[in-house]
Amino acid sequence: MKPSTKIKVFNFLLFQIGWFSCVLGAANALPWLGVAVVAITSTIHLTFFRRGWQEAVLLVSALLVGIICDLAVIFTGHLGFPDYALLAEPLPIWMPMMWVNFAMTLHLSMGWLKGRYLLAAALGVIGGPTAYWPGERFGAVLLADPLWESLLVIAIEWAIAMPILLWLAAKFDVGQTVPLQEGDVS
Repeated sequence: MKPSTKIKVFNFLLFQIGWFSCVLGAANALPWLGVAVVAITSTIHLTFFRRGWQEAVLLVSALLVGIICDLAVIFTGHLGFPDYALLAEPLPIWMPMMWVNFAMTLHLSMGWLKGRYLLAAALGVIGGPTAYWPGERFGAVLLADPLWESLLVIAIEWAIAMPILLWLAAKFDVGQTVPLQEGDVS
């Protein structure tokens, strides 16, 4: 059974809550806030799957991909963080939690991308910078000058990461989600 529209919308809302909690928390010297919120939303998220352990493996895999990708951008000098946004150096833990937050969409609200790796790469080119730039504007991250160069590096990061995340989602395919309709749970 495909996920219902209600589940997809709920998933998208959980993603938005996680993103804003991470970014606004870090921007307001509360970097632990996003970590706590994503831990809660991921716990809620996992209840929607009959084989939640596979989805949990996907989320942990996305966390590891995020650490590798963001560290690569940090070490190029294009990404940094203000001291008040750090829980750890050089990568604050709320950043990999944002990758977990995004991975929660791969089988649900972003499920339409399944098997579309080139489209995913193209969306990564657009979506990566459009996620990091507002984070910079809010004060959660620091992008190096010239800004266009930092955004280009992030676009490349996400052009590579998106197909990898989709491939991981296919490897850890959780099958059916638990339907929201009463009587449909098997």
